[in-house]
Amino acid sequence: MLRSFVDINGNIQYVPFGAYSNQINSVFQPIYVNDPYANSSLVVTPTYSDEEKPSITGYNVYPRPIFYTNSNYSDINNDPELRKRVVRYFFEKFSTVWLPYSYTKLQKYLKNTNGEISFIKTIGEYDKEIINDNAKVEFILENILSKHELLVFLDKFVNKNNVNWYDLKLKHIDKIKSELYDKLKNHMKKIVIKHI
Repeated sequence: MLRSFVDINGNIQYVPFGAYSNQINSVFQPIYVNDPYANSSLVVTPTYSDEEKPSITGYNVYPRPIFYTNSNYSDINNDPELRKRVVRYFFEKFSTVWLPYSYTKLQKYLKNTNGEISFIKTIGEYDKEIINDNAKVEFILENILSKHELLVFLDKFVNKNNVNWYDLKLKHIDKIKSELYDKLKNHMKKIVIKHI
């Protein structure tokens, strides 16, 4: 069986079956044949004459090493279980720590009238003193930011900042806290302005 390749002069060279060297000659750098018409499974090295002005006298041909890759490799960021755990962690943090204690200014956009929560109607109502109200916290959790909205927010955060989902809890928690507060504040401000 004959195999062929194009040499550096553009000539077609034929390699008889069994003519492959078992070891790559370390003296010569292999010529990787990139010609689309050449057999891509061959590595070709020229052999030179021993004269003062060396010339190519022939070629050594080696089978190209084959590298196998795992086609089942998948990006861990696409793991739905990882996303669920991260969203669950941040929602728990948001609902029990951030919203009642760190995001208390968001409650200024809401008023509690006999247990019924609604958005403020005047700027004067915004300037009142902040009183931490569990009913307002529940209203925000049910009507402003649910787990689904948090998932969308985190997904956009990951894509925008080119970070990994598994790094969010440790490396990016402060930035997420700040950006989430700004997003909620702007969203609630727009709702209030619409009502005024």
